[in-house]
Amino acid sequence: MNVSTGSYQRVPGETSELGKTAPELWDQMTSLDPPAPVVVERIGSKDLSAAREIVEEAVFAMGPSGRRMVPSAGAIFPYAILVLCRYGAVQGNGRGTAPAATWGLFRLGANGSAVTRVPVPAAAAATLSQIIPLSTDLDQSYILTLTRPWLSMRKYGPRGYLYSQVDAAHAAVNILGTALQTVDAALHVDPSDLAARCILADYLPFHELHSVLVLRNRADRRGTFYFDVEIENTSAKKTPAFNFEAQAWSGLVDPLEANAVWVHAPGPEPVIATKQLESGQATLISDWRELSQKRKSAKAFSARKLTLAALDGVLESIGTPLPTNLTTGGQGSVELTVVLSHNASFSSAEEETLARRFSVRRIESPDHAGGIVKACMGQRHVAHAQAFLVLHSRRTDVIPSPETHSIRRVLFRAGAAAQLAYLGAARHGIGVFTVGGFDASAWKTYAQIGSDDEVLCLLALGSDVAKDSPRADQEEKATAHGE
Repeated sequence: MNVSTGSYQRVPGETSELGKTAPELWDQMTSLDPPAPVVVERIGSKDLSAAREIVEEAVFAMGPSGRRMVPSAGAIFPYAILVLCRYGAVQGNGRGTAPAATWGLFRLGANGSAVTRVPVPAAAAATLSQIIPLSTDLDQSYILTLTRPWLSMRKYGPRGYLYSQVDAAHAAVNILGTALQTVDAALHVDPSDLAARCILADYLPFHELHSVLVLRNRADRRGTFYFDVEIENTSAKKTPAFNFEAQAWSGLVDPLEANAVWVHAPGPEPVIATKQLESGQATLISDWRELSQKRKSAKAFSARKLTLAALDGVLESIGTPLPTNLTTGGQGSVELTVVLSHNASFSSAEEETLARRFSVRRIESPDHAGGIVKACMGQRHVAHAQAFLVLHSRRTDVIPSPETHSIRRVLFRAGAAAQLAYLGAARHGIGVFTVGGFDASAWKTYAQIGSDDEVLCLLALGSDVAKDSPRADQEEKATAHGE
């Protein structure tokens, strides 16, 4: 560097500090491999058609806010939805199909017509179907949710891993609830079968198998079930030296893949420990589809007071039993504490009624509103919320140990409870907002939980004010440094 002229004096072809010449660096920035030829096949599959219809309605369809049916931190949606099912090749005349005896793995896109086939060999796909939970029914098919943590981590840093897990839980639970409207289904969370992970890793690198929805007793479908499916090309590889996704995976995700304990016990139970549902009380299952279509994230709260019935209804909704492999109170359990703000105007009798059934705390602070905003990392609109739902778990359940850990199951429970809270809020006409960034120590104090607990998820409840502007986290640049 010539200080007097303020310019570099290197010769254009000189080797840089990175060990490469300027032309080599330019070529690295601009050289791209030509795309592989597009291969499209015509197939037929009633199972694929039924699964795509469920996923489209549960995840990809647009809700009243003009966004997807499920929320996601920063509107990133860091996961992929795939279907493992039988299919048949369409015959030459295009009017029929060969017997649907071949197993295939298909990726579903946000566009209803976007279906691609992952080039997993038929034998490997069949093996995958045999080691998927409860693979005993000849008519079964499977919807797989796979997280891709890097998509969130590149914006939020390591915290993005937590977001990817919670976001995927929202999607998986909504797919389950939607599926239960028409078929017998059960959700298996955190499958840890090594063989299944290895098969998927070969064709879907840096994707983590989050959950498997088993679809049984498929209702007979009428209408079209033909697809023009593009076969994905997995030959394109990133330059290893700049594969930041690989570095993030090896540094954070891969260590969490080891020592997970898998259990097989599907049954309808609440995903977190709440009070028992009263006999005869309707659950969310009966009107899941309608509530899912109405669900939205609040962007602001008004001063209109919440009623006890509305708040109680949301808490009741969180206790909806779901057919999963997680048992209430088992390993990796999650607890709920309700924190009432100074904006809540319940009578002493109402608070006592609520406290008999739920863990309830009230914030007592001279600078209540300011403290809330600070504890939510400056998100000013939450100052007008009237109640906060703090989902927390024992530290020993989220910190990996040499023997075992249950962090993914814990985060699933938190995300599932949040999704049920969203649906309950839609039923009772109140606003709900998931607070992504928060001061965990402050919320431990507000919720009066011990130092051995970790705050997993925080939701704000209040009277919704409709606004068209997006939330701040959706406008931020995709950077983990806050520039």
